[in-house]
Amino acid sequence: MSESKSDRDPVTGLPVLELENKDVLQHIDMSRPLGLLIRGLLHHVDDSLDPAGVMREYMDRVPEGSYIAPTNY
Repeated sequence: MSESKSDRDPVTGLPVLELENKDVLQHIDMSRPLGLLIRGLLHHVDDSLDPAGVMREYMDRVPEGSYIAPTNY
């Protein structure tokens, strides 16, 4: 899947949540818990862009009972 400017948040420049992408959602059953790996993202998010808020956004969008595993290197 190629990325265009419209795939990025106009304020932060960060990629938009793929959990809003209809092409991605056709492969995910959002009525069931899922596992979400967030690898190597948060250390690129400047404090002024609220890294905790970025994680909160993911947490709010995944189904109840899901697991999120953020990692940085």
